Amino acid sequence: MRELLLIRHALTEPLEKHLYYGSTDVPLSKNGVLEANELKEKHADFFEKRKAVKPKYFTSGKKRANETIDILFESPSYKIIHDFREIDFGIYEMCHYEDIKDDPDFQKYIGENFETNVPKGGESRVQMMERMEAAFEEFFDDFWNDDETNTHIVVSHAGTIYTIMNLLFPDEDKDIYEWTPKPGYGYKIVFEGTKDNHKKSYCNLY
Repeated sequence: MRELLLIRHALTEPLEKHLYYGSTDVPLSKNGVLEANELKEKHADFFEKRKAVKPKYFTSGKKRANETIDILFESPSYKIIHDFREIDFGIYEMCHYEDIKDDPDFQKYIGENFETNVPKGGESRVQMMERMEAAFEEFFDDFWNDDETNTHIVVSHAGTIYTIMNLLFPDEDKDIYEWTPKPGYGYKIVFEGTKDNHKKSYCNLY
């Protein structure tokens, strides 16, 4: 049996303010730090059991992901997978919808063909997913070939989790919002068998 945990970072100020942001490297907000610590205390048994199996840890390298893993798992050593970073909204980073909704370029961006539309200086959702899918393919090979541990833990972002869950469970046919967990939460995926012949299942954390 192999186990993969996908955890979304805790709250940030832009998330609390409902801003467009992904590539901007922001830390956790005060509420984010508080809630992450509360999660660690509330589900102490869960985290202790995971640490006991000596998993390998991964983040996107963004401050919010690194700070979350440091709180939940008490500053473990982790590998950074930069291509697990969130989407880049380009010129709309750190903007609120109400402030840009009348911009003709923004309306064009969120309009028809939104999935493939590219904001100036950013990337489309399709480009984001292609980047993450390529990174996950390499990660998944290492996951199955790892002789040191059967458990890998990834702390990243909503877009990352959606992309990976959509890859692993395409028959669920869920959109990004349906797959997106609350900040600090995520999924546990269990694999039985081999990479080329396995069964998999998932459940919500915690």
